[in-house]
Amino acid sequence: MRGGGIRAGWRANENRVYIVLIAAYLVLTGGFGYLGYLENIEQRIKGHDSVYYYSYLRSAFFDRDLNFENEWAHFYGAPENRPEYDNVFSIGPAILWTPFFALGHVTTLIARSYGYHIEVDGYSKFYQAFVYIGNSLYGWVGVLLTALFLKKYLKSNAVLMACLGVVFSTQLTYYFWSFTAMSHNGSFVTTALFQIG
Repeated sequence: MRGGGIRAGWRANENRVYIVLIAAYLVLTGGFGYLGYLENIEQRIKGHDSVYYYSYLRSAFFDRDLNFENEWAHFYGAPENRPEYDNVFSIGPAILWTPFFALGHVTTLIARSYGYHIEVDGYSKFYQAFVYIGNSLYGWVGVLLTALFLKKYLKSNAVLMACLGVVFSTQLTYYFWSFTAMSHNGSFVTTALFQIG
C-alpha cells in the first residue's frame, strides 16, 4: 500500500521535481557565468588532468594512435615543459567526451564551408567548447538519473531535497563548470547509470 501511495504521489509531482532540478542547473550556470567560468570555453583543455584525458581522444581521432608527443607539444610547448612520464590517466573521460568531440568536428567543418578559418585539428575552439559543455551536461544528467533512482524509494519532496543537497552542497557543484574539463561529472553519471540499471 505504501509503495502504491509513493508511486501515485510521484505521478502527481514528478514534473515539478525535474523542473526544479533543471532550474537549479540553470541557476548554477548563470552563477558560474557571472563569475567568469563560461568565458573562453574554447580554451578549457589545459593544465594536466584535462590534457591527459583529452589527448586520448584527440590522438585516437586524428592520428589513429595513442602516441601523445604531438599533443604534449601543442599543450605544453617546449620539451622541458612536457610530462616526463607516459599518460597514466584513464581513457574513460575521452570515451564519454567522444560524441561532443565529434559534434565539435562537424561544427568546425560546417564553419569552414561557410568561409570561417578554423583549423580542423582537434585543438581549435569548437572541439574544446563542445567537450567542455558536454562534460557539464553529464553532471546534470547524473543528477536527473539519481532522482530517477531515488523515486523508487522516496516521496517526491525527499527526492528533490536529496538531489538539491547533492547539487548545492558537494564538490559536484564546482565540476559542473570548473575551469577545465575534468573526469568527475563522467564518474558521477556512470555511477548513476549503475544505480538505475
